[in-house]
Amino acid sequence: MPKSLMLLVDGLAVAYRAFHAIPHLSSQRGEPTNALFGFIKMLRQMDDQWHPTHRAVVFDGGLPAHRMALWPDYKAQRDPMPEALRAQLEPITRFLQLAGWSSVHPAEEEADDALATLARAAAGPDMRVLIASSDKDLLQLVTDDVQILPPTKDGVPMDTAAVRVKFGVAPDQVVDALALIGDTADNIPGVPGIGPKTAAQLLSQFPRLDDVWAHLPSVEPVRIRQLLAEHRSTVERNQALMRLRIDLPDMPSVDQLLARRPDYGPLVEFLEERDLNGLARAYRESEMELF
Repeated sequence: MPKSLMLLVDGLAVAYRAFHAIPHLSSQRGEPTNALFGFIKMLRQMDDQWHPTHRAVVFDGGLPAHRMALWPDYKAQRDPMPEALRAQLEPITRFLQLAGWSSVHPAEEEADDALATLARAAAGPDMRVLIASSDKDLLQLVTDDVQILPPTKDGVPMDTAAVRVKFGVAPDQVVDALALIGDTADNIPGVPGIGPKTAAQLLSQFPRLDDVWAHLPSVEPVRIRQLLAEHRSTVERNQALMRLRIDLPDMPSVDQLLARRPDYGPLVEFLEERDLNGLARAYRESEMELF
């Protein structure tokens, strides 16, 4: 019996990608529809390619208190969401309801932690999980049953071997590598002078940062040893910041994420109201193919 497949989509990441890829699109009423249009196109492409038995789009619910307590400047450099994109989040959620997709909105938690919790709960001998996202933090989740799918037209799922090629470390070393390197996208400083190559070399010699600290006097060259000693507290803080939670409460069960048939009539009406007539026609034709 073939495995079931769960497709989990990083909602804001895909919405942002769509918003910037299609800069000018609006309805006749002047409502922006570029993110909505691109979002739907990307979801349809992934759905047609992978035919998931279970599927959900996961959205950010805010910055969690435990990360802000560790590092108040966490993600502080990010620009506010463009209003034209914010205005399309409610229509995107409505589309998901009509199209038979589950959507998950964790209160005061990040999408990454919700994705991690859902993936860990679902993955196993009977279920493969694909997480559609370009967020490198999620690479720590990769196993034989969990892969990361770049949300592009020709995206290839990243397995353990692909993570090694990209980062030079195994998935279970990704947190330690990022803790050393830092992450400018999240405004998390790493150890000055330690980049991806040096981090990979350290973690090939010492599989865990605990091993690095235990054998610090033998770390060569001396410059790296001194940097590690000087910035140990930063690295340990980064580990706590970057390690994803897999135990968020109030997450939907696997059965609640079963793919559902679209509610074709209201969905076509929803799209036509926003002058997305090509998409409306595609869904109308899909409904006709059922008969």
